[in-house]
Amino acid sequence: GDILMSIHEFDLSKKYFERAANEGADPQVVAVGMANAYLAEGQTANAEAELASLGNTADNVENYDYVIALGNMYRQRQDSRRALSMFARATDMNATDDAAQRAEFAVAGDEGRPLTDNVSMLSNISLEPIFEDINIYQLDARLFATPGQLFVGQGPQVLPPPRSSYESLGAAHFKSRVQGWPVITGFVEERNARGRISIPSTLFIQDRNTYDTVFNGAVNPVLHLGTNTVTFTPGLQFTIRRDTLSPLDMNQNLFRQFLYVNTNSIGNWLSFSGQAIREAGPFTNQNLHSRDLSAHMEFTLGRPWGRTALITGYGVRDILFRPAIREFYTTSEYAGVQHKFGSNLLVAVIGEYLRSWRVQDNFWATAQAIRPGVRFNYQPNSRWQAEGSFFLSRGQGLHSYDNVQNEFTISYVKGLRGALNDGTGNTSVSYPLRLSVG
Repeated sequence: GDILMSIHEFDLSKKYFERAANEGADPQVVAVGMANAYLAEGQTANAEAELASLGNTADNVENYDYVIALGNMYRQRQDSRRALSMFARATDMNATDDAAQRAEFAVAGDEGRPLTDNVSMLSNISLEPIFEDINIYQLDARLFATPGQLFVGQGPQVLPPPRSSYESLGAAHFKSRVQGWPVITGFVEERNARGRISIPSTLFIQDRNTYDTVFNGAVNPVLHLGTNTVTFTPGLQFTIRRDTLSPLDMNQNLFRQFLYVNTNSIGNWLSFSGQAIREAGPFTNQNLHSRDLSAHMEFTLGRPWGRTALITGYGVRDILFRPAIREFYTTSEYAGVQHKFGSNLLVAVIGEYLRSWRVQDNFWATAQAIRPGVRFNYQPNSRWQAEGSFFLSRGQGLHSYDNVQNEFTISYVKGLRGALNDGTGNTSVSYPLRLSVG
C-alpha cells in the first residue's frame, strides 16, 4: 500500500490497505495509510473519519505517522492552529524529518506568534526597489512627443530617462479568532517610497518622497463544497498618503474594498486564485478624485502530486481621474509551464503580453510589449531557500526601452521557540525568523 501511494496509485493503495486490515494488520497503520491516501486526493472528511476511528487523539499522539497525518488533515481543513500543534509535535519526535520542519515553519509563518489564546501577530520589514514596466515608458515617450521632438523641452530625439524608486516598508499583521465568526485578519503598515515616478494624473515625471500609513481589516470565511475548499477574504483598507516633495500631486486619502479568492485543486486537476480591488479617494490639495479598479486571476492545471503543471492568468487595471480627463488602462495575459525537479527545485517558464493605453486631456497613446522569462525556487532544506527570475521586456513599435530584469534572493530561517495552546495544552513551536537578501 505504501509503495502504491508513492507512485500515486491512490485507489489501488486503499484496496491494499483494506486487504491488510482483513488480514489482521495493525489498525493504526491501516487507518493512517488510508488517511494519507484520502488526503492526497483532497478527501479531507474521509481522512478525518479514518483517523477518528482510532479513538481519542491523546491516545495516539505518540505515533509519528499519525501526528503527521493529523497535521495534514487540519491543514487541509484550514485549521492552522491545530495543524501547527501537530507539526510541532512531529518535529520534536523526529528532528531529522525536513518535511515536518518545513510544514511547521510554513504554518507558523502564516499563523503568527500568539499574544493570547485567540490573537496572534507577525511582522515584517522590507527594503526593495520599484521599477515601472516598459509600457509606462512607451506611453510617456509618445505623450511627451511633439513633431520633430520626442520629449518636450529637452531637444529632438531625447526620451524620458530611466527611473526608479526605493521602498521601505514595515507592517504588523494580526489574526483573531472569535467564536462563531470566520478568522479576522488585518495589518497596520507604514511605507515610504522615494525616487522618481511617472504620475498618471499629470503629464510629469516627478521626484517623490511618499509616506503611506495603511490600516487594513478582513474576514476569511471558508466554503466547503464536497472535497473542494474555497477561501474568501473580503475586507477594507484606508490609506493616508503624504508626500514631502510633491504634495500637490501626491497627497491623497484612499479607501479600498477588496476580495481575494483561493481554491484547492478542484477535481485534483484545476486550482484558482483571484482578486478584485476598488480604491478611490480625493486629493487633499487640489480638486481631483481618483478611482482605481483592478482584478487578477490565475489558473493552475495539473495534478497536486504531479511534477508538471500549466499556469495561465489575466490581469486588468483601470485608473480614472475626475473632473480632469485622465485615464490609464492596462491588461496582462500570461501562460507558461512549471516543473518540479525532485522535491527541492521548482522552475517556471512564462510568456506575458502587456497592453496599455493612456488618455491625457485631448491626447492619447497606446503601448504593447511581450515579456518572456523564467523563475525558480530552490529549497535544499527547511532553513535555506534561493529564488530568482529572469525576464526580457520588448516593446512593440518602440524598442528604446527594451530591457532585461534579473532578480535573485537568498533566505535563511531561524526558529524562535514559543508556546502554543491548541486547546489540549501547551506545545513548543518554532516560529520562523526569516532573513532575506538579494
